[in-house]
Amino acid sequence: MSGDGQAKNMSTMTEIEKSWSEYKYVVVHADKLINTPDVIKTTGTHAAIYSVLYAIFLFCKPSVLTLASIILAFGLVIDTFIGSLNQKVFAGKPLSESEEKRFSEICSNFSGCTSCLTSTFTCLQKQRADTPVKFLTYALPMLAATAYLGRKCSIISLVWIALIIKCTLRIPEVQQKVNMVKDKASGLLQKKQK
Repeated sequence: MSGDGQAKNMSTMTEIEKSWSEYKYVVVHADKLINTPDVIKTTGTHAAIYSVLYAIFLFCKPSVLTLASIILAFGLVIDTFIGSLNQKVFAGKPLSESEEKRFSEICSNFSGCTSCLTSTFTCLQKQRADTPVKFLTYALPMLAATAYLGRKCSIISLVWIALIIKCTLRIPEVQQKVNMVKDKASGLLQKKQK
């Protein structure tokens, strides 16, 4: 990453930390519950949370407008009462240095995700402006494939599957097996190229 990119990422991270300052106690304590030192327990917790949310979505089948309204309603309620929650639940309990460091890491990860999305959209817009025909040759098939997937499977199911796979890949034994398969596949490709 260039110097300008790093400086922009740091300023974004600092802005996120400032805007989340009221939420830091909730974020850090929720992170402690969800991300434990035990990888298996953390993976199970994440998979359980994703599965419960997935089951709720499948059962309720909310429309996009309903879902956006519910999320905004929750956001407004939390934003209104976060100050009193901090005073009543976390009063007199300053964060330790490790908790402050973890909060900075969470903000840094979020900042990295937002900057990655921004750079991806910027790159796509640049490609579209520079070579519109070439852009269409791979954009249209990808959109057709996603449209087909959308008819066969809901976006919620696809997101849930992706999150469960991501959870499973955190387990060291699974990572080793995946790495072995990748090594074998790359070895076969190299043999074919020779």
